[in-house]
Amino acid sequence: MPRKQNKNKKIDHILQSSDKLLDFITSEILNATEKIYACFPPGEKFGKLFEFKQETFFSAFKKNFLPIKETLMKDINNFSREKINKLLIVGNLFFELNDLDSALKIYKKIVKLDPTNIYAWSNLLTIYLEKEKTQKALECYIHIPPSFLQNTLYEKINRKLDAYRILNISSLVSYEETIFSISNTEIMSEGQKAEYENKLRELYSGIEFAKGQEALANGEIDEALIYFTGLTGKYPKSDILFYILGKTALDGKHFVISEEYLKKAIKLVNNVPEYWIALSRCFFEQHKNEQAVKALKTALTLNPSNPDAWELAGKMIKILEALNEYNHLIDKLKTISMNNAYSLFANGLITAKKYATALKILQYGTEKFPNDVGLLEKLALVYERMMKFDEAITIYEKLIRVGNNSQKYLRKITSILTILHDDTRLVKILKMVSAYIPINEPALWDKIGNILLKAKDYFGASEAFRKVISFNKNDPKVLFNLALTYQELALYKKAEETYNKVIELNPQDHAALNNLGNVLKEQKKYDEAIECYKRAVQIEPNKAISFANLGILYEELRLKNEAKDCYRKAKEIALKNKDYDSAAKFEEWENSV
Repeated sequence: MPRKQNKNKKIDHILQSSDKLLDFITSEILNATEKIYACFPPGEKFGKLFEFKQETFFSAFKKNFLPIKETLMKDINNFSREKINKLLIVGNLFFELNDLDSALKIYKKIVKLDPTNIYAWSNLLTIYLEKEKTQKALECYIHIPPSFLQNTLYEKINRKLDAYRILNISSLVSYEETIFSISNTEIMSEGQKAEYENKLRELYSGIEFAKGQEALANGEIDEALIYFTGLTGKYPKSDILFYILGKTALDGKHFVISEEYLKKAIKLVNNVPEYWIALSRCFFEQHKNEQAVKALKTALTLNPSNPDAWELAGKMIKILEALNEYNHLIDKLKTISMNNAYSLFANGLITAKKYATALKILQYGTEKFPNDVGLLEKLALVYERMMKFDEAITIYEKLIRVGNNSQKYLRKITSILTILHDDTRLVKILKMVSAYIPINEPALWDKIGNILLKAKDYFGASEAFRKVISFNKNDPKVLFNLALTYQELALYKKAEETYNKVIELNPQDHAALNNLGNVLKEQKKYDEAIECYKRAVQIEPNKAISFANLGILYEELRLKNEAKDCYRKAKEIALKNKDYDSAAKFEEWENSV
């Protein structure tokens, strides 16, 4: 509780200063996103401006939306030119939340500070078009260069060609996910956070660094390396720059260069676990196994809960076992209270196809966190990979009972039992777990209904289809299946009513007319049944089934000539369609009349 009060006090403190608030929000956004787009394509609002790694920031922002908006809007005219990028990010956040008026004020402030800012003009154009202010939109349009508009055309052809809209600053963040996260209070003190953010701001003040980020965003790793290397003379004591250089070289498989710069970063600052993780990975790629393990152990000593370290540990499992480090690692894992560490360690093990070891780790994890969905999902996956299908199904049943994402887990069970051709067990499981499936999942109930219908469990199928119909009374396919279950259960009156609804929705439904005829015949409504079969013949004159049904009814009514004539027509159609088995059957019926 005290911790929550401190957090609220901190938020209140930040809300007292628009400058601090702007810095805080943009810092949080940078660390919560994989990618930030500077604008929508001019005049078109599609896709998203932010690719969030998780929704926690977005939820927190919306929770404090009104006081944040009030503070920023109150001082909007006081922000200086150096705040343009941050204003753009926050303006985009308002735009994403569909607060067009606030976004409009921010973009107008940006173009006042910098009349050449294409991104702000582009978003202004889009907002004015959405507000149907055509003249205002045209005024914005003339500020957007033809080359930028041409890029928009390329993106229409191929949605992946969107790099021209990426905000340079965003591509750094995936490297510094843990280091610079302002909300990660357990790892960094307030002073450390401020220090790292100042170092970042200093790097971003140079155009070369921004160009390097742009090259990275476009996948041009070698070009990014050239830009970053050019900054080492200007920033000879920047551990962050050396780390970024090392990570970039590592991603480009320049391992010797990567090792050099990562060691330089660690020499300057040796207590950042991410630096050691990157160095461990670099050693691992070069088969320097003992050094890789040593670096990994250092990272875990600095932060035993670091998720990236545990994932790397999983990938290095063969080396850890060979160097007798496995038991030491497991002992450390058991001491931490972070479920994600178990999951990520298992990820690495699964990638290395060490399923037996992954199973042990996940069993430790689920003993400690018995209701953790992520760990249970991983455990079921490992059981599947080990061909232990009964155990996997048991886990999926438990996940369905939890009540989240039932469709996903039922699909897993269905896939396993379909491969095993075990329909009987599938039906049994469906009946067992159906009580835990929310009624408001019509697609899932439709799937269940179809499975039960195929298994000839008509009562269970009818219950499932009725749940679907409660959400959409006019779905002809589901209504047809429901009518079919009633027909098979000999509930002919209900079947008649339901088939009539299907035919109201689609008067040309040949199958529904045939089945309705059969239901009417069972109720001895012979004239109506004959009328249904004749309508079916008119709709599909090349389908033998309608003539065959009509023939059966005529034979029951002792109208022999009419029956023979219908069987003969059914036989001719079957022969025409090369359905020789049916043709032989219809000929036998014709001769037996």
